[in-house]
Parts: sequence; C-alpha cells; structure tokens
Amino acid sequence: MRLLAFSMRGLKISLRYKSVISADVGRPLARALPRTLQEYNELATTPPARQGKIVKVAVVGEPNVGKSTLINSLVASDVCPVSKKAHTTRRANRASVTKGPLQMLLIDTPGAVGSFHASRHHLPNAMVVAPSKAIESQIDVLAVVVDASDHWRRDFLSIEVAQMLQKHRNEAPHACSVLILNKVDRLDSKRKLLASVESLCEGVVDGRPIKTKRSIPKQTTTALKTLIWQKEMDRQQDSSEQANTIPCKKLEPPDPGTYKPEFPPRYASWPHFSRVFMVSATLNDGVDEVRDFLKEQSRDGIWECRPEFIYNQKPKELVEDIARERLLDNLRDEIPYEVKPRVVYWNVDDSGCALHIHVSIECINERQTRAVLGSGGKTVRRITEQLRQRLCDVFHCEIALKIGVVNKKAKPRPIAGQSRVETVSS
Repeated sequence: MRLLAFSMRGLKISLRYKSVISADVGRPLARALPRTLQEYNELATTPPARQGKIVKVAVVGEPNVGKSTLINSLVASDVCPVSKKAHTTRRANRASVTKGPLQMLLIDTPGAVGSFHASRHHLPNAMVVAPSKAIESQIDVLAVVVDASDHWRRDFLSIEVAQMLQKHRNEAPHACSVLILNKVDRLDSKRKLLASVESLCEGVVDGRPIKTKRSIPKQTTTALKTLIWQKEMDRQQDSSEQANTIPCKKLEPPDPGTYKPEFPPRYASWPHFSRVFMVSATLNDGVDEVRDFLKEQSRDGIWECRPEFIYNQKPKELVEDIARERLLDNLRDEIPYEVKPRVVYWNVDDSGCALHIHVSIECINERQTRAVLGSGGKTVRRITEQLRQRLCDVFHCEIALKIGVVNKKAKPRPIAGQSRVETVSS
C-alpha cells in the first residue's frame, strides 16, 4: 500500500492507494432483506422507539460518478444496484447501518441532470426532481461526489448540483457539505487532484484558503473552443430559470484570436465545503475516513428505522432494479434503457428456504428481443445466472429464477394468438 499525502496551508488531504481489492467490497449482505411484502411492511411500519445517535446523509452528483458504489462501501454490503452505465439508479433509495448507539442513514439519489438532458435521454420527470427532494428532509451532511477520472468534468460542478448545495445551505445553515473525489485509482498522476480541488472549492476548504499549482492547460484548439462555448450556452439556456440562484457568466461567440476560456469550462463551484475526501469506492480505499467523519456529525435523536431494516425498497422493486443492473452490464448501446424487467411471479416455499421468482423482460421490437436472447440464448442465460447469484446474496436463500423475454409488438401466432415468449430457467 502506498500513501500519498498533500499538505496545503494547514489542509491535509490524504489518499491511500491499494493494488488489490478489499475483502469488504462485493461481499453478501450481513443480514437478509425481507422476502415478502408482509415482512417488509412489518419492518417499515414498526417504529424503533429508541433514543441514540443519528446522522442523515444525502449523496448527490452527476450521473455515473459512483454514488451507489460509495454507499455500498460505506455500509459494507452490495445493497444498491450498480453498473458501468449511467442512470442505473432510477429513484431515491435509503440504506441504513446501525452499530451500537449510532444509526447512519444514507440516501442514494439518481444523477443530477437538467430538463434538457432528461428530455434528450427520455428520462422520467421523477428522476429529475428526486435529488432535490432528497435534501428537503432534515439532512445533516450533503455529500457531493465527483468523478476524478473524468477530465472533462472533474474541475467544476454542474448547475444542478450547485443549486442543491445552495438550497441545503439556505434551509440548514448549521449542516455541512463535503466533497468526495471518487475513482482516484484511475488517475496516472495524483497531482491533478489538487488542481481539481482548488477549482471545485474556489480555493477555500473549511474557511481556509488553499493554493496549488494549476496543471490544466489554458488554451485549446479553435474547434474545441467553439465546442466548449456551445455546450456552455446550451447549459445556461437549460438552467435559465434558476439563473438568479446560481449566476452564470454570460458568454459571447468565440473569437479564434482572443477567446481563451478555461479548459474545461467551470459551470459552478462551491467555497463552503467542510472537508474534501479522495477515495476509490470500488477498491474500498479512503472510505474509512469518510465513515469516521460522518460519525462525528451525528446528533442525539430517535432512530428512524429498525436496525434490521437496512434498505427501504420493497422486495419486488429491488429485484427489478437488480435485473436492470444486470441488463445494463450485459447489453450494449441504448437497448438496456428501453427494455423493462418486471416481476410477474413471487412465492416463498413452505420451508422458507427457497424463493421462486419469475421475471419478464419486456421488449418493444424484434431487434431488442434478439439482443436480449443472444445467440442461442447465451446472453439471457448469462443474465439469469448472474441475477440468481446476486439475489442469493441479497435474500440469503436459494433462488429458483425464471426469466421470460417478451416482444410486446410481436405479431400474433396463428394457433396460440399470443406474443412471442422465450423463457430460460436457471
């Protein structure tokens, strides 16, 4: 293990980098989730009625920055669905971990996007407003996650994230916000992180100024300057309604001889972060420091959920989200975003040792159906086995899983008169 530390005028930012994956990542849940709706309702409706310590944390950020992976590392269980593609999380979910007198509530939110991005990618309006609604409740810590490996976006905050920070500060002046640079293990040079911190925080962390030697080039080619300017104008137009909250610099059309924007353009920054963390959630690296800081922010209060209630999603909804996770990782292009997995059968056997689940994957055309099935059914069989193993880890029991692929627009057959259905059993 190598230790890389930076000291900047009293501010110390440490980064631990491991070459092997920690044993805490990817392990099964410490406790099984409820297997029936009745069990879920009993856990959800029964109040804990215990006085102790509590801290509520909302994790926000742009799509595909590793918010769900970070929460999984903080609770040491793969409770939130994750994939390599953006928009895996479709709704705000809450994970909890209770240890001793302390209960930590972590709210996982969809990626913060504007209305223009949502309409372009056909995202439901609920996904757009979910991050902002998540901070309406009494949040003690607002954690902003930034992808440190994305050189296009690691030096600025999106307008949507900046608006949530301002809203959180207005509604809870005594609460704090932290910046978490994730995926630092993918960087070749860690010096770029310091320049990103200075840009994201306007050179101020916890009220103390920091200074670094900026390593971001100031000039680019004329074509790239024009592209950056156009993206900036599109984004300002998309967020024109909130211009009074987060002011944006008005831009003029670029002149190849005189126009010298920063690279990449800074849409927004925030000088009120209390702490900055550099982590690799996938490797579980640097997560302990984040967890210790969140414990320090706890307050006296009544627990909001029972200790065994570790995730607030209903069992069928969780299975559908995990099925979507497997589809995103196994299918290419836009196909996994258009197909819809649905649980059509759910039953626990009399012994309580096995759970029988049937999942229907609804496709809208023949092309999607062929892509999900794969050559000779190889793709859907691989998805079935991965999903079955994942559900075994979640529910701590044997899973009898069947996946059906349905073409909703298929022509009726002459005899049966039904849509084409291909079923693969695990």
